[in-house]
Amino acid sequence: MTIHSNTYPQGWTEEQRVAANNALTTERLAELRQQWETPPDFWEAIDDVFDFQVDVCATEYNAKCEAYIDTDALGWRPWVVSGIRGAMEAHENNGEYQHIRCWCNPGFYNVLPWHQKAYEQAQLHPSAVVVVIGIPGASQEWYKFAYQHACEIVDLSPRVNYLAPWPLKQTSNNRESQLFIYRKKLTSRPATRSLWRWKEEE
Repeated sequence: MTIHSNTYPQGWTEEQRVAANNALTTERLAELRQQWETPPDFWEAIDDVFDFQVDVCATEYNAKCEAYIDTDALGWRPWVVSGIRGAMEAHENNGEYQHIRCWCNPGFYNVLPWHQKAYEQAQLHPSAVVVVIGIPGASQEWYKFAYQHACEIVDLSPRVNYLAPWPLKQTSNNRESQLFIYRKKLTSRPATRSLWRWKEEE
């Protein structure tokens, strides 16, 4: 399997990866398990649709936009303001901006706060869109929140195979993938649901 990731160094043997993995502390291992990277093939497809300005849950190694907010984004960083700045820098339009697009690929642990923050931030500006990628979980509280507060839920075909952060072992994703799209919402209507075949399945 070919790895295309800023977090995964080339030329290392499997034995070296295993040794590096075994040297991780319990705390660092837990952190890394929440930092699986959006793969480049899916990123190219989704960015073509939304033209994102800011990655709101990233590290310096896996950020997909020049403007990014680290995993402390839940605490205090204003996503939409960062998106405005990213849009102005990207388009060099003298302070004018046409839209604000935020990408969010959070870890799978305790995702409810990320959806709450995405909804909150999407209400701050009429052009703001926050897209959160995740997995289905109809019985979970976070999914119930997303169903009521997102504008769209999009099933992805095929499922997205995230990239492992070094030195975790690269594995295939065995869970389905979904996008949750938050925009400024003026009604209590629940999210619509659709299917996006973003890539021809092999």
